[in-house]
Amino acid sequence: FYTPKKVIDSMYQTLSDMGFKNGNILEPSMGIGNFIGNLPDEMSRSKFYGIELDSVSGRIGKLLYQESNIQIKG
Repeated sequence: FYTPKKVIDSMYQTLSDMGFKNGNILEPSMGIGNFIGNLPDEMSRSKFYGIELDSVSGRIGKLLYQESNIQIKG
């Protein structure tokens, strides 16, 4: 299951409404990194940390988002 963009956008909107501008973001069970890829511009200074169990998805995420700290493990 990959989180739909509509859900991701709603979660980021909620964070924005709560005053979040930038910081550390953990994405557990990240898949290929849809949360990283859909980060709003106004939060672009945030630092991402991702964890993925599946090695194929994790390696894709590492290639797509090399500036993020992504680990492939359980």
